[in-house]
Amino acid sequence: MAAAGWAGGGGVCARPEDSRRGPIRRHHVRARSVAWNTGGVCGTFWLASSRHAVGDIPSRWELVVRHGARRHPLEGDGAVFGDRLRRNAGVLAAVVLLLAAMSGGAVGASVPPPGPATGGWVRLSPTEGPPGTLVRVSGFLPSGPTPAQAARVSEDQSMLICWDGCADGLDMTVNLTWSARRAGAFTARFRVPRAAWLSPSGPRPLVPGPYAVGVDPAGAPLALQATFRLTGPRPARCGHAQPCAYLAVAPRSAAPGTVVTVSGWAPLLSVSGSPYAYTMLLGPAAAPRSGPGQEADLGLSGEGGLQLSQDPAGRLSGSFVLPPRTGTFGAVAPGAYRLTLAGSLSGPGYVPVATASLRVTAPEAWAAVGDFRPLAIQAAAPAGARATAAGDPAYQGRCLSGGGIAVSRDGGHTWAKVSTVGARVAARRAGYVLFGPGMPGSKAASPPCATLALLAARPGTLLAAFPAEQGSPGDVPIYWLSMETADGGRTWRLIPAPKGLSVNAFSRFQTYGTALQAWFWGGPTGLPTRYAIEQTADGGRTWTPGALHCPAAGPCLVFGPAPTWTWPGVCNGQALLWSGDGGRTWRLPVWPQQVCYVGTGPGGPYQIAAIGGRSALLLGGWNYPARLTVDGGRTWRDIALPLLPGMKPGGLYEPPYSGLHMQPDGSLAALQGGTWWVLPVRARAWCATGVRLPASGVQPPPPRALRCARAR
Repeated sequence: MAAAGWAGGGGVCARPEDSRRGPIRRHHVRARSVAWNTGGVCGTFWLASSRHAVGDIPSRWELVVRHGARRHPLEGDGAVFGDRLRRNAGVLAAVVLLLAAMSGGAVGASVPPPGPATGGWVRLSPTEGPPGTLVRVSGFLPSGPTPAQAARVSEDQSMLICWDGCADGLDMTVNLTWSARRAGAFTARFRVPRAAWLSPSGPRPLVPGPYAVGVDPAGAPLALQATFRLTGPRPARCGHAQPCAYLAVAPRSAAPGTVVTVSGWAPLLSVSGSPYAYTMLLGPAAAPRSGPGQEADLGLSGEGGLQLSQDPAGRLSGSFVLPPRTGTFGAVAPGAYRLTLAGSLSGPGYVPVATASLRVTAPEAWAAVGDFRPLAIQAAAPAGARATAAGDPAYQGRCLSGGGIAVSRDGGHTWAKVSTVGARVAARRAGYVLFGPGMPGSKAASPPCATLALLAARPGTLLAAFPAEQGSPGDVPIYWLSMETADGGRTWRLIPAPKGLSVNAFSRFQTYGTALQAWFWGGPTGLPTRYAIEQTADGGRTWTPGALHCPAAGPCLVFGPAPTWTWPGVCNGQALLWSGDGGRTWRLPVWPQQVCYVGTGPGGPYQIAAIGGRSALLLGGWNYPARLTVDGGRTWRDIALPLLPGMKPGGLYEPPYSGLHMQPDGSLAALQGGTWWVLPVRARAWCATGVRLPASGVQPPPPRALRCARAR
């Protein structure tokens, strides 16, 4: 079995200039391998199979994760495999690629693998110098790619260099260039380390003298080697009687939901451009270090997890959000804790190098927020399947699950059906397939819409978005296509996308005054910080560029456009934007910078409830269901909500509140066991309402007037 290629799309092992968290180099993909990237961690895994296989699936398989020159075999049952995968790579998406590879699918193209390095050679220029010297590597591999083969690969190539050998040496991943004239010839550059590095046997200080430089140009056995002589003064760090690592955090006392900054210095762990050189472990100060279930990896703590980078001199910088609970020891209760900076080398477990102390305090409680009534409430979700025309409350519409649109001109007393057959035709002309009633790919003529907007100025004009696939039915991702009809549904056309964006980047409809806006998302995979807006003020006859506007009341704080395309199990990140100049410019908070739009299920919907001129509550989510800002959205802090009856403090990803939303009187409402509960302003406990979900279990739009049931 063989599989080779690149994982994912934009943002995966991106170029240094494409990453806001730190440079991430692409790793060259080798035969029988798949490259992966999740959360900024890049790597490669191999699929090794036995000779006896059925079809494309081997009778026995082994997953080998490569971190630099070290290879970690991962095999066994699912629980062991998942645990070792997290320990060695901190990534779960590799499982998806594993299944794709086992089915024989190739994710992309790669250079054919070279054979043994017999007859190869490598040279360094210069061959000596002080720390930080830029060295040119030139070499030859007899079984390397021909110029024609190398030219067919569009992705950047990379290679591994081992400073001081590949047993205890430092791994460096650098760009690789194959010759356009001579088969097997290659060049690269690397910088001599400027600091000590961490090896399985402990920190290794830089000292003058000869060092073996191992070169792995294309996944071949590490048989190419040269020597570099280090000269010049010895770096002070990790010298005789000198500290080899230190760690500092600020603030040193924090409540869950607080952004904690990290600084310090440590031996180099790798020079691959990855921002995750080290991880940090959180555990009670009184617990034994590395005790079973006593320390949590902050790099795996979900939203606001550790973002840590290391520069070539060994300096550390980054931050993390102190979680309210962990998947190892549960709730992060007030008390003394120990933070451990640790590196992952060959084999399971971590190598601790430095520690710092952190005192955890209790978060602010809901009862302490104060008396208020919301000035305005805005939802993160796109406009729904029901719509009322701005300025004409009698003009209403709704998307029909069986296809088509129902429209009423008398406030819902009578309804007329509008055909959407023409939308399917318009989509097909653009290369898309709309969903029909029932399963995706249905050939039903009249597709259902996902969101709707009505224009009072032109009653015959409707705007709607339809879920669509590009290509064949069953393809992913799923997009929304925005369309309009000006003749009551007889014909439909796509709403033009802003310059430089595709029609499949549509996000939502939004009304500002008498204008209707169509928002388009234009950001890279991950955080949607780029967007464009088209608006119409004449009922859809013409569209012109639009802009974000501050809400009518409360802070100048909005949800930005969100990508409506979806991949199974992938968060649709929607930016949270605030403005300090009345909406002329918009910024991201330090945290949270985005919400993960998940509809009305567990963890959603998200809401911004303005409760003052510069104060607002952000509601929704998994670990932080209620967050408060008092500075217009620039910073946020966690608000602790009382537990619902029967609720126990859950694990890391357990959604504690379903359907959480704010009511007009300032109280919160949430679902528990199919029943609505209410938390009044300044209350210390939830109260029952007696209102239950329908027997179907389908959650309707949240009621607007839930009250505590009177005690009998």
